[in-house]
Amino acid sequence: MSLPESAEWERLERRKSLSCLLKELQEQGDLSEREVQDLLATAIRVYAAHYEKDDRYPPFSPESKISATEVMILASQMLKYTNVELFELGLWMNWNR
Repeated sequence: MSLPESAEWERLERRKSLSCLLKELQEQGDLSEREVQDLLATAIRVYAAHYEKDDRYPPFSPESKISATEVMILASQMLKYTNVELFELGLWMNWNR
């Protein structure tokens, strides 16, 4: 295995380990409110940074099977917390087509 292949393999293993760890902690109920908040904030910042660099991709993989209800719960709470009205979101979406 060449060095780039090895580095990519390690990256994939690390990502898989992180995902498995989070799922395990969630199933065990071992994630505190603050940890969930910090994870969400970090994930949002990472995704937004990619998006702003025109590296645009769907926010979830097909394997994640996120439901519309889960999206609506989080989206509505994020809008509420950041004091963004639905009308403003609609304007933003039209400007960024």
